[in-house]
Amino acid sequence: MSVETALEELLNMMRRRTMNIAALPPDEREVHYELIYGSCRRAAEQIGQSSEKAADTAEKMVEFTRAVVGIIDAGESLVDAGQSGSASARR
Repeated sequence: MSVETALEELLNMMRRRTMNIAALPPDEREVHYELIYGSCRRAAEQIGQSSEKAADTAEKMVEFTRAVVGIIDAGESLVDAGQSGSASARR
């Protein structure tokens, strides 16, 4: 598999999984971060990274995913606050 193809597949997988994780309650997310770690590590090793470098890459991808999920959560909180504010303004 070429590096470009592997990266494209990895980014598509991350986008799907991030959206799915964000839809879960916070207490159900950790297992999914562990699965992402494993997938990313295997993908990095497949394209030639050493085991140590692949582990570092996978950890960074999990951190990135956590950050994106945090952004989604913050955005949803703003939307929820705006909706409740709009409802009270209409009363």
